[in-house]
Amino acid sequence: MLFLCISSATAQTASSIKEDAGKIELTAKDIKEMNASNIVELLNRVPGVEAGDSSVKIRGSLEVKVFMDGRPLNDPLSRHSSIKWSMVSINNVEKIEIFKGSGAVAFGDGTSGGAIRITSKKTEKSHAKLKAQGGNWSTQQYNLDYGRQFGHWGVFASSEYFSTDSYRVNQDKERKRFGVKTDYHPQQDSLYSLSADYAEEERGSAGYPAYPTPHAREYSRSFAPALGITLGRFRNNLNGGIYRQKSTDSDRGIDSWVDGWSLWEDASYSIITDGILNNLALGFTFKADHVDGATIAPRTEASYGVSFQKQFSFGKKGLNATLGFRANMYSAFDTALNPELRIAYKATPSLDLQFSVTRTNNIPSILRRYYRTSSTRPNPDLDMEKATNLSFFAAYRPNEKLQAGFTVFHNEITDKITYVRDLVGSGGTYRNFGKVTRKGTDLTVEWKPVQWLIIKPSHEYLIAQDEETGLELTASPHHRTQVSIHYKPVRQFTAVLIYERESKQYTRSDNLEYADPYNLFELRADYSIGRWLLYGRIKNLANRTYLYGDGLPAPPRSWIGGLSLEL
Repeated sequence: MLFLCISSATAQTASSIKEDAGKIELTAKDIKEMNASNIVELLNRVPGVEAGDSSVKIRGSLEVKVFMDGRPLNDPLSRHSSIKWSMVSINNVEKIEIFKGSGAVAFGDGTSGGAIRITSKKTEKSHAKLKAQGGNWSTQQYNLDYGRQFGHWGVFASSEYFSTDSYRVNQDKERKRFGVKTDYHPQQDSLYSLSADYAEEERGSAGYPAYPTPHAREYSRSFAPALGITLGRFRNNLNGGIYRQKSTDSDRGIDSWVDGWSLWEDASYSIITDGILNNLALGFTFKADHVDGATIAPRTEASYGVSFQKQFSFGKKGLNATLGFRANMYSAFDTALNPELRIAYKATPSLDLQFSVTRTNNIPSILRRYYRTSSTRPNPDLDMEKATNLSFFAAYRPNEKLQAGFTVFHNEITDKITYVRDLVGSGGTYRNFGKVTRKGTDLTVEWKPVQWLIIKPSHEYLIAQDEETGLELTASPHHRTQVSIHYKPVRQFTAVLIYERESKQYTRSDNLEYADPYNLFELRADYSIGRWLLYGRIKNLANRTYLYGDGLPAPPRSWIGGLSLEL
């Protein structure tokens, strides 16, 4: 099966992803060289990160906060840690920072897995890019990005339309999005930005194979403005949102809707001085959510957070430490106190070591507690979960051809929030489990034996179980392996073969059902002609039949292709 995608970007060799002190940073150059068509595809090439259409996992945890220019992309009305990836235009990303198992002090609650911070480019020149893609199951996607500079002012706009019939009955999806951003950059250390994003999505909810829901539908609409201010070492981000969500299922008599708004502010100040307060960062956050719906009485919940972080350096010994503390205060839950400690040591020029321990807490959304859909019943008694994360990280880079990273982590979670399916039917509810441990290791290697070949294997070993019952958590395979081979014989051509394997994983919290191990192959190729790039992708190359970790069937062989033009 052949397909083509033409893109204006120039083909490059695979990026060299560097991980320091448990933090992965991707620059605009790295992102361009990885040649991913969207942010989800890009993140799935990062070891230890697993992204879906509206989710992301780090070390097996869905509790990950994602920010775009200080604006949270986590859906405040989400029932399952949903991420609004459609708000990210990958062509306009300057930097991506991935924090594994840390970030509670800097980013607040919901960071047991970690955090992802995305920074967009400043508009420095006029440009426009048009892209159209198509694939099987009547999949089509159109994107238009436009940016222009007017002296100290910059304007950027992006739009997207996506639709697919999908590979299952009643799993179609249609999404529309438009965003605009203007920034004013009068001086080197000052920046003012104002942005707004509108998105609308309608999709079917097919249900589990044994209990299909052919008439269950979901609809969502959101409008999210944001204001950002940077003045030297002071930063403030003010974000808002107006949301609507609707769930219907004529077979079950469900016609539920909810309206809501949110307000979120984050302010920070860093002190750079010669005294004892040097490298001290102070932070303050405020968040308010309001909902009103067919089955929910009007309800408003608020939270506050105050934090500090202090860095300590011990001269030329290669040793430094970061101590942080955060207090989160809630109108609907008890106050949570989260300390964090990181110690980093540069043992040799090629070996870096770090130990970290942090305390985090995760808050169940209002919809998890009060909103009913075709697959989820509300649970008003759902409580906060708390976690203690320990990790040890080592990075080894003996030369330019080889680099490796190894992490050992151990997480202890109390009152773990878990979706529990009913014994009969496709419904279920979210519940708190007493004590859960998540522990394991991850290993990443990048080897470049010759100029035109890069081999990147990674392996994650994970054990996640309820200590009271001995049962394992759902969607948590013991082993997850990925190997990518990047072949670039000439400057214009790049081919990538990706192999992925996941071991057996339970699909029910009572461990009565499980998904078998599976092996997948993915093939990508691109060929550049001047400013144009021909691009192709085939996923599930061997057309294997397998299940996701939630028990839903995964897609058979799929392909996508298209055309893009930079003006």
